[in-house]
Formats: sequence, C-alpha cells, structure tokens
Amino acid sequence: FFFSSRRRHTRLQGDWSSDVCSSDLWFGGAIAFTFVAAPAIFSPEVKRVLGQFYTGFVAQQLVDRFFIFHYCCAAIALLHLVAEWVYLGRPFHRASVWVVVGALGLSLLGGQLLSPHLKRLHYDKYNAPKIELREKADSHFKAWHGVSQVFNLFILAGLSVYCWRMTNPGDGHRFTPTQKFRG
Repeated sequence: FFFSSRRRHTRLQGDWSSDVCSSDLWFGGAIAFTFVAAPAIFSPEVKRVLGQFYTGFVAQQLVDRFFIFHYCCAAIALLHLVAEWVYLGRPFHRASVWVVVGALGLSLLGGQLLSPHLKRLHYDKYNAPKIELREKADSHFKAWHGVSQVFNLFILAGLSVYCWRMTNPGDGHRFTPTQKFRG
C-alpha cells in the first residue's frame, strides 16, 4: 500500500512532506518547552541548587534559544508555502499564512523586545542598589512576564491551528499529480 499508484501523486516533498513534519516539529517543540522544560527549570529542586537569580538566568538562556527555534520553524513554513505556490500553482491559504506570519511576528516581538527587557528587569530585581528599585523591578517583571506568557499562548493556539491545517488539508488540491509541476 505504501507504493500504490494513488500514493505516488503526492505533495511537494513526498509521503511525509516537509510541511507536515515541520509543523508537527514546531508545535511539538513549543508544547514540550512550555509544559515540560520551563516548569522543570523552576522546580523546587533546581531553585534549591541554583538559587532564584541563576534559575532565572538559565531560563532566559533557554528562552533565547526557543525564540531562535521559532524563527527557524516559521522560515521553513513560509518557504514551504511559497514553494507550493511556485511549483504546484497552489494558492496561498489565508489562514495558514496569517497563522505563520502571526506566530513569527509574536516570536520576533518576544525575542527582540520583551526578552531583553525581561533580562534587564530580572537583573535589577536581584541586583538593584536600593530595595525600592528591586521591588519596582519585581512588579514590572511580573507584569511583562505575564504579557510574554499571553504571547506564548497565542503562538501555541496558532500553531495548533496550523498543525491541524497541515495534517487535515480538506481542500482537495493538496495532493497534486506530478504532471502538474510547473518548473
């Protein structure tokens, strides 16, 4: 059944296409970081060994890499959408494009604006010369951290929609005979 004639008329990259694999990897990585890695960093055991300041420092380093992961996955998704348009003549699906661009935009906002600001506030929270400045940094840190968590939840929701769209296309034009390649 794997090599049947019906299965030969596939997407751009074959039976396990790169768009499905990349969307699953992107969504799975976001879920794993959000619900497994990040909570593990802030576990009582890690806090006991590293202390509050260094636990936050380690989390910030991982978040920086997580944003790079988002940038790469979004670039792959956009390249694949463009490749399907160029090589298969398949029109863009607005929902897919908006979800990918939205996730990339929120990732860029989080990685380029929020993350550096949170790093500064985290440092001030523990190292400001006056207690009032530490308390102010702590309250601002909590507020901006909440904003970053909302961004992350929007990204996760968007990625779940994108992953579902990639695995359940439902438009009938997803599988194109190889004779229809334009290039």
